[in-house]
Amino acid sequence: MCGIFALLLNRPLTDADIFKARQATQGLAHRGPDGTGEWFDRAAGVYLGHRRLAIIDLTSKSDQPILSGEHVIIANCEIYNYLEIRRDLISRGTQFASRGDTETLLKAWQVWGRGILDRLDGMYAFVIWDGHSAHLAVDPFGEKPLVWGSCEDGIVVSSEMGPLVEYVNADPCDSEEKWAAYFGLGYFVPPETAFKNVFRLPASSYMCVAGGEIVSRET
Repeated sequence: MCGIFALLLNRPLTDADIFKARQATQGLAHRGPDGTGEWFDRAAGVYLGHRRLAIIDLTSKSDQPILSGEHVIIANCEIYNYLEIRRDLISRGTQFASRGDTETLLKAWQVWGRGILDRLDGMYAFVIWDGHSAHLAVDPFGEKPLVWGSCEDGIVVSSEMGPLVEYVNADPCDSEEKWAAYFGLGYFVPPETAFKNVFRLPASSYMCVAGGEIVSRET
């Protein structure tokens, strides 16, 4: 598994934002002990942080975030059919710098957009920034977690609730109905969590964020 953390704000990043985001990314070090990386666009209010657990392509060429043109990706994924997708892309003239599945996913998104989600066989949770919008997606079985929280400055995304809850000053859920469901099932049914303003992306879901606001969400 890997750890991802993202800020998708409605204002430019400050030095304080970057410092806190780096701390939050480091808070996911147990998910990715093999490397750390970041990319940010101050003016756009976007920060993407990653902690890597190297499984496919153990070289630094698959370190994240991975960039291709205006697109940037951070992912926690294992795409089982990435070699098939990669061969298709190469036949179309796409060039690769790594042998990993994450770069394949990014290059595939640049060709097919959301259409690639119908072709993926694997488990994944990722954030792709295209220079204007952020695209978040989770695999059909929700094997790779992705949680997000809302605050007055925009949207914060993480692989785990810990760093996110602290960042958005999350308020505990006070719904008796939701707590009753939790005690009956032993878990909160996505998108609900134990906090009012923190949510988990359900299995097989997609969300688009632009300007620090959710512009579309589908499950």
